[in-house]
Amino acid sequence: MKLCKRNSNDPLLRTFVDHYGLHLLPIPREKISLGDLFVTDGKNVSAPGNIKDLLTPPIKIPKKSSNEEMGNIAGKFSNSLNFQLGLNLLENFLRALGVGDAALKLELGFNKNRNGSVRFAFQDPRRDSANVILMGTELIKTKIDSKHPIFNPGYKYYLTTATVKSSSISISTESADSNQGMYDLSAFDAVRSDGKVQISASQDGAITFQGSKSLIFGVELHELELDEQSNSIYLTIPDSAITVRTKQTDLEIPTVLIGGETGDAFLDYSDKGL
Repeated sequence: MKLCKRNSNDPLLRTFVDHYGLHLLPIPREKISLGDLFVTDGKNVSAPGNIKDLLTPPIKIPKKSSNEEMGNIAGKFSNSLNFQLGLNLLENFLRALGVGDAALKLELGFNKNRNGSVRFAFQDPRRDSANVILMGTELIKTKIDSKHPIFNPGYKYYLTTATVKSSSISISTESADSNQGMYDLSAFDAVRSDGKVQISASQDGAITFQGSKSLIFGVELHELELDEQSNSIYLTIPDSAITVRTKQTDLEIPTVLIGGETGDAFLDYSDKGL
């Protein structure tokens, strides 16, 4: 999903990238774990699989904190997006919540005029993170299984050290020729019909879709360095200074962005592997 580049001046995206080093997922998922590994051959990125399956013996994934509040993101709307792109994002979110025929049901709620724009926000987002320093300690105790099919010295490996999730998404729409919203709230009964999503509208016209479960919509990654001679694995430490990320003043090694600071904001990976 090509929505925008990371160097966009979008205020929500700037918080995602600058504060958290976050990769957004084009299709939110219920199950992505700390310790999951994204692998790239330089052209394609594989679907995540856990790092424990690449190592012998397997390591214990240290968990540092759960459900950390993200007040600097909660309710903050993005800049305006093309209407169809924004609708695709909402469709993916609802489908992951288990809403069948999400695209068809959304068609019933939104007016036919598609010349407007969409802004989106996540309500009450939460962050789970592993202690990266302890993760490095665990890596000292293990070796790479060089016979594993996913192992290739030419590949790059990125470790999931934090996930960001929310059970709801808000959409604000605006017509190109008026300030009126482009949806009919009562027409969304089809989305509500299976009981998996609650829908509400605010006074400013934003509409919120609230699910019964949290979906992961972003991940923070650290790059791994492979030592082919010793079959060892290390966390790559960038030249930039170690930053303070949380209120507890815990030090963390900065995350890395696949594709660099000008790459796509959404991590384009394939469920079919490399």
